[in-house]
Formats: sequence, C-alpha cells, structure tokens
Amino acid sequence: MVSRFFEWMLVLAAMMGAGPAGAQSVTTDTLSFFDLPGVFVVVTAIDASVEDHGMHADSLRALLEAKFTDAGIRLLTEDEWRTTIGNPMAYLDITLTTLSGFNYLYRMQLELRQMTVLSRDSTIPVFTRTWKSGATMGLVPTSRLATLREYVRVAADRFIDAYVVANRQRRRFF
Repeated sequence: MVSRFFEWMLVLAAMMGAGPAGAQSVTTDTLSFFDLPGVFVVVTAIDASVEDHGMHADSLRALLEAKFTDAGIRLLTEDEWRTTIGNPMAYLDITLTTLSGFNYLYRMQLELRQMTVLSRDSTIPVFTRTWKSGATMGLVPTSRLATLREYVRVAADRFIDAYVVANRQRRRFF
C-alpha cells in the first residue's frame, strides 16, 4: 500500500515537471554568477541508514569540489565563506526516503545560495536561492543508489555552464 502511494506521487511529480537525472536545464537567470569570487560547497546530511548502502555526503561534496576546481571555480574555506560578500554556497539538496529495504525515493537539486537583503528593509539579511538546477526525483533500488552520483555530475555541469556564461559576458562588456 505504501509503495503504491509513492508510485502515484512519482507520477504526479513527473507531470509537474520534475525530470529524470540528466534532463536538467539551466532555467534561472545566470546573473547571480556574475563576478562570483568562489563558492563554499554544502551537501545536506544523509541518514546513516542510507550511508550504510554507499551514499555519503562527503563523497558527493568531494565530487562537486573536484568538478568546480577543474572548471576554475574557486572553492572557499568556511572562514573565507563567512567573510565573502554574499556568502555564496553551492548547496546540494538531497532527500532520500526509505520505501522498503530495497528501494529509496529521492529528490535532488543543486542550488547557488547567497545572502541578500529585503528591499523594503535592507537591515534584514536573508539567505536565498539565486540559481537552481532542475530538480530530479524518482525511485532507485538500494543496489543502484550510487547511480545518483550521475545526477550530481550533471547538475555540477549546469552550475559550471551558468558560471562560465555569466563571467564570459562580463569580460565582453568590461
């Protein structure tokens, strides 16, 4: 009964636009990447039961950091991040829910989050998502949990593309 409920939830999510891994596109304006000095990489915590099956937040963070470094995006240390204007972070938002001993329901999205202020009161700072990859969600067997790393690679490529586009345009105009 429970798995039937989640199957219907997946169908509903697909109808609402959550695509499969690899089908993401940059739909948000890339201007938030303009003159970005670097990013601090954060991955949401992953439950220990999921880690027992081979999905670790540290390995996903390492994957993102390696891709960003290879693309020339500077990685900020936590101390640098705290003192950098806007506190830019690449935030991998992962939700993994156990459906049974054999399947996980997942939702993943990579975001660029930065500190902004409210226009009506500039004394109120707010962390906000200024860019996002397309969300992906679905059902994955425990034995294939590691395949979700491919989504992380694709999302990182979209992030890098947005960064490159924003900063290439800057060089043309200035």
